[in-house]
Amino acid sequence: MSLQIKKLFIIIISIGYLNITHTLRAEETFDPFSLIRSTPEGKQLLDIAMNAEFDAQLAKRQLDALSDTGVADLGLEYKVANILAYIATYHSLSEYEKVASYVNELHLIGVKKGNDWVLGKFFDQQGLLSLRQGRFLKGLEDVNKAIEIGNRLNYQELIALATAKRAIMHSRRGQSSKSLKDFTDALRFFESNQNVIEASAIYSNLVVLYIDRKEYQKALEASDKSLEVQALLTRKSYRMVSINYLNRAIALSELNYQEEELDAYTKAQEFAIKSNDVGLLTSVYANLSDYFLRNKNYQLSIERATKCIETAEKINDIYVEAVCYLNKGLSLIHTGKVEQGFALLNKAQKITEAEQMGSTLLDVYLSFVEGYQVIGDHEEANKWLEKRYEILLKQAKNDKDNYFHEIEEDFKASVSEREQVHTSFKSDMMESILGQEALVKKLVIALASLFILLLLTFGYILRLRSKLKHR
Repeated sequence: MSLQIKKLFIIIISIGYLNITHTLRAEETFDPFSLIRSTPEGKQLLDIAMNAEFDAQLAKRQLDALSDTGVADLGLEYKVANILAYIATYHSLSEYEKVASYVNELHLIGVKKGNDWVLGKFFDQQGLLSLRQGRFLKGLEDVNKAIEIGNRLNYQELIALATAKRAIMHSRRGQSSKSLKDFTDALRFFESNQNVIEASAIYSNLVVLYIDRKEYQKALEASDKSLEVQALLTRKSYRMVSINYLNRAIALSELNYQEEELDAYTKAQEFAIKSNDVGLLTSVYANLSDYFLRNKNYQLSIERATKCIETAEKINDIYVEAVCYLNKGLSLIHTGKVEQGFALLNKAQKITEAEQMGSTLLDVYLSFVEGYQVIGDHEEANKWLEKRYEILLKQAKNDKDNYFHEIEEDFKASVSEREQVHTSFKSDMMESILGQEALVKKLVIALASLFILLLLTFGYILRLRSKLKHR
């Protein structure tokens, strides 16, 4: 009897302990910078990494001065934060060779034993570099590795950052259902952590997603939301403002608001120049060349497309380069330079097919249709038109299989619960409350089990005393 009670006691205590500790650990998330965030040097490094895009030149001066003090030698976390700050700064300065150099430094640190979280940051940053250069297949592979490491470590910020990048890549490849789901998941994290900068970027990228889906009114609504969120920022990002006007202009063009469209492009160019972001300025040139092409001003279209190709080659952005090949190629065909024009269309086709850019491939095929119509070869034009419809049908099937509209409704419901980003804690608070309730229930069960065990023990002791008295 005594041995059985002891076993029962050990089992009940073990179950109660495991349940309680499991619940507590589920609440914890990994944050490698939690300790250095409370120090002046660590906080400054992390702030520079987050805010470099607002004033890249100032960020560079501050970072150089801080690095000269030997901050990177204070520990692993300081060293990684220092590298991430330089990566963010050089991204804002469009110096991608230096970005690649610092990304490689992350890899050298990350492959060492016990530095898995650094390896996760390496894959995330390499994914961003691939995204900026239009290499979506490579970028997708990298961010998936970052997400895998983030899940293993419960590093939620890394997961959200990589997921937001993956959403953009899914969008560029025409996988809108997967894109919207990733945007929703990432947005939930950034809003709950009051990261207005990342939340604003997601709303801006949603404009592109809806444009790719030909849902232009929804694109304008997402653009309005992006402006609303940007208004919460204490400092304005010229880059983010430019991106929003650029995306807005594209949506306006599809709704035939030509005057508003050109005004939006002009503002996008103005803020892109202020931001010193070469990649962004390249995108503005690409869209301006498209604007002049649609309005039959072929000479201006060729000029803007040529500028676009030149700047895209400097930063090795093959995605925008492909778009500008299309614009310049069609303009050349319209001006009678047919052979040169189709040569550029073929270049664009090779790039988009190699990188599996599903949404851009639609534009490539449509450009071939228009090109052959211009020279009167309607039979060849119909062949390219059939190819385009094949992709559209494939994308429609993909949306049906992945329940895009259900995901979209979930996203809308999620957004409508939040009046402003800085007060959006409702869902997290509810999860916290439920978690606390579950913990309380387990504690009650454990206490009840202990109470029963004490009663059994007390009864057993009384029984032993009775036997001893009898003897």
